[in-house]
Amino acid sequence: LPELARICQRQAHTHLLGATIIHACIRPRRHRAQVRTFTRRHHRERTERHRRRVARRRCTHEDQTHSTTQGPSMKVSIVIPVYNEMRTLPELLRQLNDVDIGAEKEIIVVDDASSDGSREYIASLSAKYKTVLHPRNLGKGAGIRSGAALATGDYILMHDADLEYSPLDIRQMIIKAREGYPVVYGSRFLGRSKPQGRLLYYLGNRFLSALASVLFGKKCTDVETAYKLIETQVYRSLHLRANGWHLEPEIFMKIVRRRVRVAEVPISYSPRSRKEGKKIRVSDGLSIALALIQYALGLKK
Repeated sequence: LPELARICQRQAHTHLLGATIIHACIRPRRHRAQVRTFTRRHHRERTERHRRRVARRRCTHEDQTHSTTQGPSMKVSIVIPVYNEMRTLPELLRQLNDVDIGAEKEIIVVDDASSDGSREYIASLSAKYKTVLHPRNLGKGAGIRSGAALATGDYILMHDADLEYSPLDIRQMIIKAREGYPVVYGSRFLGRSKPQGRLLYYLGNRFLSALASVLFGKKCTDVETAYKLIETQVYRSLHLRANGWHLEPEIFMKIVRRRVRVAEVPISYSPRSRKEGKKIRVSDGLSIALALIQYALGLKK
């Protein structure tokens, strides 16, 4: 054993603790006390090194968080398709003007041949808004495509005019985009277990999201969300064609097939009823499901 201890001392400068423990096994009790002292000192030093590493990581994380929330200037074009939304449109525009989204805003409002005064209101908006007036009703998809054609921002955000979505959630979507995601979905169901609104609508949306996830091999908790933030360059590479409710499945299909990175963030959601102006029907949901299957089979492009 003494010979073994001498070998350990000669060969293991980096294993001083192990050699000292061997000495403790073969030397008197006073040497064992020295080992305990050495071990405690070694533990303190190791703990201090760990604390310094954690502090450096925390500083790096804070710097990265600051850079994502206050990073390079970004311009977001907010496209709002409108069809008979006079009750909610003025309030939505007020909220969008008041909210700080952490980026420059460009607001584009598209009227799809409204008959409740929305068209006249949009036509009277000040020059700080970009406006489009469809001569006839073409559908929500056509409204988004018309507005996006005028976008000059780095990203395009699709935003309904019915106040079901809150502009306060835009900021977290932009933070996610700054982490390197060209596409960010605002999910109404992420992190939420209880259904909101009519159970039929909730189940329908969950079914469509599950169907899309299975058909295209990409998990998505809310494929039909109206809150989508898409990098303008990516959006224009999709060459979208759909005019009505089929725009959402077309977008999802094309970004998945192009292997574009997609992130989801939870958002708030305040669904309205049919009496309050909700337009989508059960028949529209069935049509969307059929469109998903057709896109997956290559019957639609």
